Amino acid sequence: MSLSHNQIKALVKNWITRELEEFENDLLSAGAMSRDDFIDALDNQGNFLIEARERLGYRDTARAREKATEALRAEGMDTSHSAEPQVLNAFLHGEVELCELSEKLLRSGTTDGEIKRVTSSSAQAFDTEPTKEPTGSHMLSELISQFMDEQRAELRDKTIREYETSLDVLNELWEFGPVTSVSRDAAIRLRDSLLDYPLNRRKGRNSGLSLEEIKKQDWKPISKTTANKHYTRWSHFMSWCVECEIIDKNHLQGKAPKASRSTRRSWEPEELSKLFKHLCSHTYRDDQSWKYWLPILGLATGARIEELCGIESNDVKTDGSSHWYLDIVDSEVRRLKNETSIRKVPLHEQVIGLGFLEFVRTREGGLLFPELERYSSDSLSHEPSKWFGRLKSNLGFGKELVFHSFRHLVRELLHEASTPDSCIKEILGHDQNDVTFGTYGKIKPSTLKGHIDALPLEPYLASMRSYQSRS
Repeated sequence: MSLSHNQIKALVKNWITRELEEFENDLLSAGAMSRDDFIDALDNQGNFLIEARERLGYRDTARAREKATEALRAEGMDTSHSAEPQVLNAFLHGEVELCELSEKLLRSGTTDGEIKRVTSSSAQAFDTEPTKEPTGSHMLSELISQFMDEQRAELRDKTIREYETSLDVLNELWEFGPVTSVSRDAAIRLRDSLLDYPLNRRKGRNSGLSLEEIKKQDWKPISKTTANKHYTRWSHFMSWCVECEIIDKNHLQGKAPKASRSTRRSWEPEELSKLFKHLCSHTYRDDQSWKYWLPILGLATGARIEELCGIESNDVKTDGSSHWYLDIVDSEVRRLKNETSIRKVPLHEQVIGLGFLEFVRTREGGLLFPELERYSSDSLSHEPSKWFGRLKSNLGFGKELVFHSFRHLVRELLHEASTPDSCIKEILGHDQNDVTFGTYGKIKPSTLKGHIDALPLEPYLASMRSYQSRS
């Protein structure tokens, strides 16, 4: 039997109370914070709130299910209830409420009594009843329009475009009438149709052809990974339909095609030597400086290519001593993967020795690589990714080696150097999943500097000449 509304309400209330009490104890044990630490803690708490709201907007229930399981276990209740839609909905809202109360506690040392009466500030946080009136029409296109109107208030532009693309595919493949007619059989048929959906459906000549016409010519289906992403977004849409009481069950949930298993790996020493030996034999024009710096920065920081392409001159900072670092933050031109990607990554001494700081000073503000904007309005890494793909293929490297392989390598090298796990996560921008670092956030660049400098880059960068542009 499913949990009642009152049982769910009490379950979430007790969970939030325990979490707030633990947070309050952490604050007390940490003692007085400096102003800078306090500001950092507030920023981190604000980031947690944004993430919670994004999960609510996405109907991303993975974390909510984990927290619901913990809460049920703490209450001695059957943990299988964590899969119930009403329980998941309550914990999605509850996470937002918890973040809001935690921020209030951090700012003033009190929740104005709400730590003892958690439900008083927002009845909606534990309201497992639908918050949206049932719509009068259940046709797919109209519901998609309503769904996207809600999502635009919560999601980033890039994510919105991805949802629009996926839901356009759903609309094209839909042949089941009103959404209320969707069934398990329909969900499976949709999955099979998606796996047979043409690659580049909306590009070039294909955009003016029907699916039947495309399949009469030479064509390829989309990858299983792309199909998985589309189907997962469809499932989020169907979960929204459940919340709105349009349908009783999300038949798409758990039926997404399995994504292709990634074959990416890190670089071997001889492969790195071959790559950088080739790079050091070239001199690059000023508008191609990124071809020199991006592989070096990837090797020395483990940062994602999009993060590096979006570096601005004022992102290269010092902590007041000799410790220089990259301040990786969200900006108008660089949208990070998630909030934990915000971080400060020290610059390796060998990168500084190659003239990176002098190069930064020549840019006079703005992007370090402004020429990347002309290749793509959506992604600064568009052209560098293609260039690097061509480069490594010409050098005889297979599909398993990509720019992201630098990231795998840095993680492995840090592990081999016995770097603390918290420092590795901070350098790479991974979720700490830890009360201390997850709450107070960021490890200072001065602490990370020694770990970065310990990366054995000498064998690969020793042959690189200091940067010199060829106008």
